[in-house]
Order: sequence, then structure tokens, then C-alpha cells
Amino acid sequence: MGLSGTPAIRWGTLAAYARLWEQAAVRNPYQSPGWLRAMARAYGFPLRFALWGDAGVPFVVVPGRFHRGPRRWVSLPFSDRSGVVRRSSGPEHLLPEEFEALQKALASQTPRWELRNLLAPTSEAPAPTYGNFVVPLNPGQEPRRAMKDTIRRNVKKARRAGVEIRRFQSLEALWIFYRLYGLTHRRHGVPVQPWAWFRALWEEVIRRGQGFLTLALYEGRVVAGALFLTDGHTVVYKYGATDYRFQRLRPNDLLFYEEIQRAWRAGCRAFDLGRVGPGEEGLKTYKRKWGAREIPLYYTSGNHRMTWEPPAEASPWYHRAARVLRRAPTALLRGIGENLYAYLA
Repeated sequence: MGLSGTPAIRWGTLAAYARLWEQAAVRNPYQSPGWLRAMARAYGFPLRFALWGDAGVPFVVVPGRFHRGPRRWVSLPFSDRSGVVRRSSGPEHLLPEEFEALQKALASQTPRWELRNLLAPTSEAPAPTYGNFVVPLNPGQEPRRAMKDTIRRNVKKARRAGVEIRRFQSLEALWIFYRLYGLTHRRHGVPVQPWAWFRALWEEVIRRGQGFLTLALYEGRVVAGALFLTDGHTVVYKYGATDYRFQRLRPNDLLFYEEIQRAWRAGCRAFDLGRVGPGEEGLKTYKRKWGAREIPLYYTSGNHRMTWEPPAEASPWYHRAARVLRRAPTALLRGIGENLYAYLA
């Protein structure tokens, strides 16, 4: 800490940050060194680490569009939740004195920075743009008791149909998932993140025990799948894929049901179903059926009075682009994603 309790920010190394993360009482899977290394490896992002006392925040340096604009320091892209990593107990958001010190430290490095889910929900914070949905896992109560009847009925239907849920530990299985993931994104009219990103996740995260791949099979065919991250306390759903020809069998409901139950039995305290954007009321309703609670996410940039606005999923231009991309070949969506995701992170 500096004068009057203000922390002294220093810019540390990945090794110093990794030591903090490994010992941290407050953290989440998106802050793991493996997740950060995967971003650096797949997209060429430089990494920066703001450290003070027993806490820290990782940053990724995102290039300007096609390397022509100024770079942004972001904590954290591709991550539904960020937060402060703390060795001892404390809030995942920045305390007022920490935010003030971090502002000054960032201003000395770059005029463009973004903090995602690092502000406390106060009157000074901008309005939340996204909501994160988390199922609390209590040791004395099975999570299925908080699930809606429709979920339980769908689980029974999938089981009667013969849907099987299995975890896989091979790069070949990840490739099968990735191909289905591309078809799922095409259905929604969204560019596909490159295979290099998923391979980096496999090398840096999944093989190191900080994530896993689960597939739903019907008569030997993969009909749905999901990629999860974990830090031992929380399981995070990150990517999903569905063969919609088999949606009537409800394979996704069975997959999530079994993984939520497994996380609870393993002693995890939360199952994170991910972020929901503006206008996605149907998705919010679906996630609430699992007993999930919404946590508002506060984003800011430049300073605490300047709100960072992500692309609005409900905007007319977004839907026009999606209609075009739904008719595009999957290979084209991969190419678009490979060229855009690094700059729109």
C-alpha cells in the first residue's frame, strides 16, 4: 500500500502473477495463467499484469483494427467474467482506492483501456450491460431441487431416448466438437473463432486439468457438446454446440443436468452458465430454469464516467449481418472469425 492506504501498482511478470493465482482465495477460471497463455498463443496478444500487495489484475493488449489503430489494454477479452485475483478473502471487484490507483497506473501506459466486471455495483458505476447467470451449489441441497419441472421432464425424455453423456480427453474429440460448433454458429449467423484458439485452449487449459469437454451421443453420433473451464471451486460453461436435427431429444438439458450434479458432488460452489447480452430474454428465461441467479456485469473504459458499450445484440445492424452469415459456408465463417476476433476482443 502507498500513502493513505492507496495501493502501489507495479507491472509484474506472468511468473509473478501465476504464483498469485495459484495461492489465491478469490479467483475464477478466466483469470488462470493457462487461459491467458492461450489468448497470447492463438492471437498474439501481449500480456500485462497489474500487481499490488496480495492482489492483481491481468490485462491483454488488443491491437487496433488490422493493426492500424491504437491498442487497447483489456481485462479481460473472451471472458464472461473478470475480477480481482486476491490471495486472501475479499471482493472480486476493485475497492475505491484500488480503482483510483489502477486508473493512474493505466494512464501512464495507455490512453485506451477497458475494465470488464471490475467495478462494484454502486451509484458511481455505469449501468450494467450484460448479466452473468450462476447456479449456486450448496453442500446440503442437491441442485436439481432448484430446477424447473420442464428441465426435469426434458432430462427424463433424453434418457428414455438413449442419449449418453460422456467426457472426452482427446484432440480428435475436440475437433469433432469444433466442427459442430461451426455449424451452430452458422445457424445463429455468427463468425467462428479459429481452430488455433481451440487448440491453444486444449494445450494450455484442458490438458492441464483446468477444463474439460463433454459430448452428448445418440446412437453413436455426437448430437451436442460443451466445453467447460474449472478452477476446482467453480465450473464455467464457455462454448456449446448442437446438432439441431436432434434437438427434440433434449441432449443439452441432459448434458447440463449431469455436469451440474457432478460439480455439486465434487464440492464445487458454483456452476457458471455464462453471460447473456441485451435483448436475449429467451436465453435469460432458460438459464433461470436451472436455478441460476443473475449477476450484473459492469464495464467501463478510459475512466469511471465513460461507459464502454459492447456490440448490441439487439441492434438492427447485428440482425442484418446475422441473416447474411446464416447463408454463408462454414469455412467462410471461420475465415471471418480468424481475421476479426483478434481486433474485436
